[in-house]
Amino acid sequence: MSTSRSRVIVATPHATEYHEVADWLCADTFEPVRSTTAKAGCDEIAARGAAMLVADAGFAFQQGLHAAWRARYPQRSAILIGSPDVAAQRVAEKLCAIYLQRPVDRNTLLCMVSMAIVEGRPPRCSPRKPVSFTAIAHGHPSRLVDVSQEGLRLELPRERRTPAPPIYFLVSVPTLGIAMMVQRRWTNAPAGPVHRDVTWCGATLSKNSPGIEQAWLRFVNLVPQSGVQAEAS
Repeated sequence: MSTSRSRVIVATPHATEYHEVADWLCADTFEPVRSTTAKAGCDEIAARGAAMLVADAGFAFQQGLHAAWRARYPQRSAILIGSPDVAAQRVAEKLCAIYLQRPVDRNTLLCMVSMAIVEGRPPRCSPRKPVSFTAIAHGHPSRLVDVSQEGLRLELPRERRTPAPPIYFLVSVPTLGIAMMVQRRWTNAPAGPVHRDVTWCGATLSKNSPGIEQAWLRFVNLVPQSGVQAEAS
């Protein structure tokens, strides 16, 4: 019996990387659509669309491929591959793209493709509550800005030497005395001058014990919206 395979457009000028990424996707139940030029990728997006775009960062931005993707899928991030450059990563994230540094790890790429396809910024199963609590995310100071039964959103300082959190990382809230493992779902630069020095990160709880999961649910159910004013001051 045949099964539906999610189509992923692969567009990069680096031949070895191009074939390697396509082979990884094919072996992991995706259908890679090989595009040797940006124009071919744009034509494919316009004609048939795809579940995801994986492309060289410079290739995508300089030749209009990322713009074509965003025009058709304004709420769906593309995955862009680039050099280990924090500034380039910040630019990509500001433009709502997922940035992977070279050399690309096979498992990381496949995980990010799966996450992006499955979620596509889906509606939450439970309401989101605005809060304000000091937190530590992957060892860096941050702020918990809203919560739901499934996860949370963090406000992270946008510093040149502070990379985006890894796929899985630890978040602790000292005031509440809780810490939990989360899975990063997305990062972006919020609009407006008031947010110019921060990045938002959405994450869902993952790989925690039942006790931690229950503690989180109790917190979400009991915490008032807008958080505790004393904590925010």
